[in-house]
Amino acid sequence: MTAVALRLLENLDPQVLLKREDLTFPPVSKLWYADKPKGPLFGVAAGDGQAPVGAIVAELHPEQPVAQVITWRVLPAHRKQGIGFQLMSGLLMKLKEKGLRGVTLQYRTDWPNREAIERILSKTGFAQPETLHIQARGEPANLPWLEEVSLPEGFEAFPWGRLTLEERRRIQAGRGAEDGHPAALDPFAFDDRFVPELSFGLRKGGDVVGWTIAFQTAEDTVEHCCLHVDKRYQGTGLGLQLVCVALKKQAGGEPAHLKKTIFRVMANNQPMLQLARKRFVPFAEVATETMIARKFLNR
Repeated sequence: MTAVALRLLENLDPQVLLKREDLTFPPVSKLWYADKPKGPLFGVAAGDGQAPVGAIVAELHPEQPVAQVITWRVLPAHRKQGIGFQLMSGLLMKLKEKGLRGVTLQYRTDWPNREAIERILSKTGFAQPETLHIQARGEPANLPWLEEVSLPEGFEAFPWGRLTLEERRRIQAGRGAEDGHPAALDPFAFDDRFVPELSFGLRKGGDVVGWTIAFQTAEDTVEHCCLHVDKRYQGTGLGLQLVCVALKKQAGGEPAHLKKTIFRVMANNQPMLQLARKRFVPFAEVATETMIARKFLNR
């Protein structure tokens, strides 16, 4: 193992990190394309006496004593020397000194450094990683079954921007309620950045019974998220039929610059996992799993 000098990066300015994107993975410009950091940034940099050779950065939760590692990279010329391990060990020590109770890290199974990540996580005491979600990325125009799927009679898809104030109030009142929608599927979480052309609500008999919200994640890519249908219609295929309204528009070239889509499903949603593996994964350009590893601190 090559010993390096570690330097604390406290209250790190995001703009500074963007200027040194060569020390970040995933690249922070992609990481923050759609979702800017909400909490303070805290990290550790490693240097060889002349220049930085690696860095690890965590985002601290703004309200809870936990953190998430958002980027971690050692420059190629300095790999396989134990620097990644020293960075993670140094970060964990500093987070513990700050009184944090836990830290998480997410990574994808298609990353080339996956094995190195998992080795270091094991050595530094993280719990066994678990699958958080799967995702498929590709062009809706390449889905051979797309035109076969349509909404049943009596259901109407409408542009999300035409949701009325009264309908909005009703949906907000149902957030987290037993007969409402989970907080994780709150359609208003993306009010400032949803793509109007590809975001739809679903009405039946004048009531809003579902929605699918799209937001841009890259110059040519959107993610269809917050797919929800009322409990009365779950398991009927209505969710797929609704998201296909948006996919058909995208396949038809609206908007012209957004040709690719990401379909993401949480690992604990078995019905949607089966759907994704049957309908999306076989036709995707990239299909991968996102893993999450957790470690408790101050124990």
